[in-house]
Amino acid sequence: MGLSVIILLLFIVFVGYLIQNIAGFGAVIFSLPFALLVVGRHEYVPVTLVLSILQCVYIAFKDREYIVWKEFFKMILLAFGGVPIGFYISKNYSEGSLKILLAIFIVLNSSLSLYKIYMKKPSVKELGKLKYLLPVISGCLQAAFSVGGPMISAYISKISSEKRQFRVMLCLYWCVLNPAILLQLAFSRTLNLGHVKLLIILLPAAVLGIFVGNIFISKIRQDRFEILVHCGLIASALMLL
Repeated sequence: MGLSVIILLLFIVFVGYLIQNIAGFGAVIFSLPFALLVVGRHEYVPVTLVLSILQCVYIAFKDREYIVWKEFFKMILLAFGGVPIGFYISKNYSEGSLKILLAIFIVLNSSLSLYKIYMKKPSVKELGKLKYLLPVISGCLQAAFSVGGPMISAYISKISSEKRQFRVMLCLYWCVLNPAILLQLAFSRTLNLGHVKLLIILLPAAVLGIFVGNIFISKIRQDRFEILVHCGLIASALMLL
């Protein structure tokens, strides 16, 4: 791996974890499309999952008084129901197909989010019991593409409107779901020494992103932040097509 690739990955990780420290998700879904331009999915995903777990443990512990345990256990059990489907998709589709599916998903999701922001529409409330499908889909997408954040975020937004509660519930979700996915990767012998080396290289960028995110979390307007993030996501997704 050349120096230019490492520098690019450091910048990608910094931006991704800055976003996640503010919003509670985004590190993987924002950084993955850019990272796939220079490294393989199986090289990058396990490393960024570990970084995400470390960050989310920090946030979940710091804001633990905001956790609604009953709602958390409900959504994590639903998410685990979708994980086996995601593993099946990951094993039976080529990386090229996964890139295309990932790009289409990001464009559709971010376009819908921008439309809602522009029209000043709240999240859909009339889903009723269908909202319980969102954690299942999130678990599936996380296991297949590591992009389960938007779906679980949509679900949490229906049970909590308080920003810190939203963020800590989301981070606790990653603290439980992502280690389960890593465990499966370990059993399948996907992990190797190269992942450890890349983790050591990228860890300082993630820590810096967390530090800068802590500075900006109370200063940036939520609507402007969401617009910037979703425009960046669409741009990154288009580069995969």
